[in-house]
Amino acid sequence: GQSAWGRLFRPSLCAHMLQRSLTVIGLRTKVAARAGPKRSVRQLGSNAKIERDNTPPVVPSTTTSSSAMMKMKPSKPSETAEILKHLNTYFPINPTRYDLDESTMNNVQWRESGRSKETAHMLEFYGITPDLLPKFEPRINLVVKWPSTQSVSFRGNKLTPTQVRDKPEVSFEAKGKLWTLIMTDPDAPTPENGKEWLHWLVVNIPGNKISEGQTVVDYVGAAPPKTARYHRYVFILAEQKDRINPVQDGAATAASSSSAEGRYPFNTPSFLAKYNLNPKGASFFHAQWDQVVPDIYKSIGIPEIDLTKKEAEKKIDSANRYTRM
Repeated sequence: GQSAWGRLFRPSLCAHMLQRSLTVIGLRTKVAARAGPKRSVRQLGSNAKIERDNTPPVVPSTTTSSSAMMKMKPSKPSETAEILKHLNTYFPINPTRYDLDESTMNNVQWRESGRSKETAHMLEFYGITPDLLPKFEPRINLVVKWPSTQSVSFRGNKLTPTQVRDKPEVSFEAKGKLWTLIMTDPDAPTPENGKEWLHWLVVNIPGNKISEGQTVVDYVGAAPPKTARYHRYVFILAEQKDRINPVQDGAATAASSSSAEGRYPFNTPSFLAKYNLNPKGASFFHAQWDQVVPDIYKSIGIPEIDLTKKEAEKKIDSANRYTRM
């Protein structure tokens, strides 16, 4: 029979062990490369501001997304925690000058510059696809900005409720078709147990003339509860086949900017499916509670949800990597 050493070092086992080691080493190398030598929060201090340059923001490849990492099954639980820690510490979600250039781009320039692919990767990385949308590559440059606070929504950058309190200016390049614009928060009231809270819904938009569309639900700014967690706020531009009437069909409830009626819970996938809407553009940002949130709750006539940090931490799920900022 085969000796003990022979059984231990049989070719198939050695190959498996080598492949597993290379997977972990390669993963650590990719995370370290993404971090960069000058982006260490540990070296700069927890409150340090990291200077950005003109280089494009790092975009996760499909092979190193968080879900892919979890499927790799590192040999120790601590390695999974280390991977998530690196992603949360170093992944750039603040817009660079590279990002700011795109607000003036037409659709062709935007796609040729690689922004459409970056947006698709970001949507997947933060779980917006498939949570809200089917996996797709946006074809339209959806520009969302708040001139009063000089703020812009990109691919997951951080904004405050104060910055996005007023209705934004939304622009995109499109002609001869009808469009639907949705803004939704899929993390209400908490990311761990979230359902959608509808912030804005405009349908039957002719071309890119949003002011001529039918506003079903008026805009209300981001108002995440007082917790330690960030919420995702997602703008979706979808192409319509024909005119639609969500209120008449019972798919949505009309709501003014001073009303919370019909906003929660909303279901974007069901709404898109009901009217056979085809997503063409998307933009999103993250936001956390700030001092204007109580006023927003008051303006729509509902009591503020106040979750203490301790209560929120009890519900933390380590798999929800897009909420662990």
